[in-house]
Amino acid sequence: MTTISKSWLRTHGVDGPDEDVVALAEQTEAALEYRVGISLLELLTEEQAEAFEELLDNGAPEKERLAFLDERTPGYKEVVRQETEALKQNIANADDPGEYIRNLKT
Repeated sequence: MTTISKSWLRTHGVDGPDEDVVALAEQTEAALEYRVGISLLELLTEEQAEAFEELLDNGAPEKERLAFLDERTPGYKEVVRQETEALKQNIANADDPGEYIRNLKT
């Protein structure tokens, strides 16, 4: 789902050694996946959510997971877009973007 890169973070106030910025980019991606997952769970029935969790637990390929979501939540791409933009906005507006990222729930 890579959508928030090291270069994007650098242009929005995150500085430091490359390995630190890469780690923050990875943490940001994990937080984004968490947020998207929570939002998508609200769109699935309990049975669908359990089936999707089983796909995740069994290491299903990304293509299979996306097909599952596309079939059951046709608007999932919009959810991803909205969550990505909201997170980017929060990072861009933070007084200390690096600290904001370190405190994200993943």
